[in-house]
Amino acid sequence: MRPDPYFQLRYTLPLITCMVALPTLAQQPTAVPDTDELSIRPYGSFRGHMAYYDEALELQQNGSRVGFDLRFKVKKVTYFATSELGINMFRNDVSFRAEASTDGGFLTLDQGQANQVFATRSGYIGADFGKGGQLTIGKQWGAYYDVSGYADRFNVFGGQASNTYNGGTDGGLTGTGRADQAVVYRNKFGPLSIAGQLQFRSVANDEAVANLGGSVQLQLMKGLKIGAGYMQTALADFIVENTAGMDGDPAIWVAGATYGNAHWDLAATISGQTNGDLSIVLDTSGLAFQSVVYDGTGAEAYIR
Repeated sequence: MRPDPYFQLRYTLPLITCMVALPTLAQQPTAVPDTDELSIRPYGSFRGHMAYYDEALELQQNGSRVGFDLRFKVKKVTYFATSELGINMFRNDVSFRAEASTDGGFLTLDQGQANQVFATRSGYIGADFGKGGQLTIGKQWGAYYDVSGYADRFNVFGGQASNTYNGGTDGGLTGTGRADQAVVYRNKFGPLSIAGQLQFRSVANDEAVANLGGSVQLQLMKGLKIGAGYMQTALADFIVENTAGMDGDPAIWVAGATYGNAHWDLAATISGQTNGDLSIVLDTSGLAFQSVVYDGTGAEAYIR
């Protein structure tokens, strides 16, 4: 849920209620909904960089996106919908920014949008109940990212050591990044913030609930926050049994801290995963590629 806009336009439209009374009906008092306003906020960010690697120079995309956020309030509840599209401005196949990926295809289950000019980064609807918390449904930044995102602020390479964008994806299937088909509930109680997440998929698992997890954060003092998150993914038995290196369902955890004031931005995370990341390698025949899953730990630190 980070639009991260480089430009913003905002305007507000009052809701207009129209009532038509048929001549044959007696006129009755009509209650006007307690609606404050309808707001639409379009935004966009256009990014690119020049990369020199493997003795070649290439112009690469770096996470360009456009989107809009729509909100309206009825009584004390704010309803909203957000849609965001990634833009492959330069139509290149390689990018050093993991966050820019729109591929949710861990274990090559869903890679249809990888090289398209426009691809879905996020799209969700939700309601903010004030003290009752916030509920969101759709493809969105998940509960795990509430913590792993502390240090995900680099122009390139960020988020990989925190197991956010595992397997070259946007973390959609494992729920660690922009989670697919997710229901997320968030609330805050004084200095304590909590988030719970469920995901519902039918293709890649044998369970009604494909993923579950959450995060907890504690504000220790002004500018200083610590947190921890966990995600458990259920994959179909045939995937686990037939994928090299995999001996169970993916489980991923993260812990971190962040501090900021007028002069400094500091953040650090440490994370670990079992069966939660992969590499694409040549098989023993040397003629075809295959996915090999592995366990691992990682750490990221950011200082500005």
